[in-house]
Amino acid sequence: MLYGLNDLTTTAISARGPDVVYLDPMYPEGGTRAQVKKEMQLLRRLLGADADPSELLAAAQHAAKQRVVVKRPLKAPAISGSRPDYSLEGRSVRFDVYLITTTSAQQ
Repeated sequence: MLYGLNDLTTTAISARGPDVVYLDPMYPEGGTRAQVKKEMQLLRRLLGADADPSELLAAAQHAAKQRVVVKRPLKAPAISGSRPDYSLEGRSVRFDVYLITTTSAQQ
């Protein structure tokens, strides 16, 4: 399992990258009435603002051989600058799937 942008970048450089990269970024703040659990509040405080998701997606697409799957809140927009090839929707989350083509894998 890979964690963070640096690990994805390292994997992308190696000849044997993963077939699939699964991203589960921290959900954006706000939009709900429920209070976030204390552990998650502490984690957000320690980590600060989430890194640029577009940059993380680009690194994941460069590393993956077949596809990148991004877990998103159901009503959240797709990561800016990219449209998923397809999405799988549940009751509260959505999985955006980005297929890797030979042209995008060479970039």
